[in-house]
Amino acid sequence: MLRPLPLLMAALLGAASAASVQLNLPGRQDRAWLLCDSLSTPEVLVVGQPDAGGRAEITTLSKAQPGRYSYAAWRVGRPDPGAGNVYYSLTPRDGSAASSTSPDNIRLINPGVAANPQLYSASGVPVLSSITLQGQTRRCRLAPGLRVLAVTERRSVMITQDAQGRFRYQSFDNAAFRPGDVQTTLGDSLAQSSTPSLSIVGGTRLISPAGERYTFTHQGYTYTLSLQSSGGSLSVQRGSTPLQSEPLRAVLTGDRPG
Repeated sequence: MLRPLPLLMAALLGAASAASVQLNLPGRQDRAWLLCDSLSTPEVLVVGQPDAGGRAEITTLSKAQPGRYSYAAWRVGRPDPGAGNVYYSLTPRDGSAASSTSPDNIRLINPGVAANPQLYSASGVPVLSSITLQGQTRRCRLAPGLRVLAVTERRSVMITQDAQGRFRYQSFDNAAFRPGDVQTTLGDSLAQSSTPSLSIVGGTRLISPAGERYTFTHQGYTYTLSLQSSGGSLSVQRGSTPLQSEPLRAVLTGDRPG
């Protein structure tokens, strides 16, 4: 017997309840469901929270043209699980025809199929593999131990935590984006990322009532990712001299690490 759609939506949203996605654009701040840092196209997709009828908005942030955003209305279908995947069909709500080449959908993966399931499930971050819109598939940045995936108008930043508890900071400059630059990890069929512009191992985190702060140092520079309920920022300083600060336009955060 089919379950009522509101119950299905509650189930799919509840699966990611330990994680949160925040959209912070000029004049528009909202909670969302999924964040896809595309490895296939120069863009970031933020999928809004579907309502009881499956209606959701997908926001696209351009990497090629910083500060350019677009919005499209979609309907999220019922979950279709199988072989370790869960697909959610996507149907445009503007009356345009569905793709005839490849079905539009969201593909999530059960973390239990990973070589190290604990690294994918501990933070509660959805294991989002791809989003297909208008027949074009965007592979989404994904890594074991993902704690934070943040997006500014100039770069993406990913913070992961390994099995030994060490934090790793990786940034990916938009100016260096190449659609064919997709890296996988030997022995891990789920991980997919690209060549980082900067990688630092051994950062620290501070948790306070105001939010979280991750700090990493490298060759005299300090990189600080600050997370608050209203968004956050990425700042860089050399010694005690501030060099730059970039607001986070979209951010995915997992459950707080222990």
